[in-house]
Amino acid sequence: MGIVYETTDISEMAMIESVLRAASIEYTNIGDASYGREGVLLKLAVPDENEADARAVIDDYFQSISGGEGAEKIVKEKALYCPECNSKDCVQTFWSMFTNTPKYKCQGCGNKFSPDA
Repeated sequence: MGIVYETTDISEMAMIESVLRAASIEYTNIGDASYGREGVLLKLAVPDENEADARAVIDDYFQSISGGEGAEKIVKEKALYCPECNSKDCVQTFWSMFTNTPKYKCQGCGNKFSPDA
């Protein structure tokens, strides 16, 4: 089994599970029994023979919702820093990609914030 996706966001994980199901790719949830509890790292694993296909499907999905950025980090064009730890390793949260109010999450400390706040 190979891990193809990790997140602490339960709604994001649900979307990726849906994408894999639609592609008929079997997966297994790996992680804490309290699936989706705030801050718990959630992981999806697939059989080794399906790993490349699963990664391609996930990347295609992210490309379709991010204007071609794929599963890469989606950040504002100007430098964006976490207001808690001053890290610039910040990614846009999944659901905010669909709204006009971007929210970001620091990969360093886990802080979620709006750039205007």
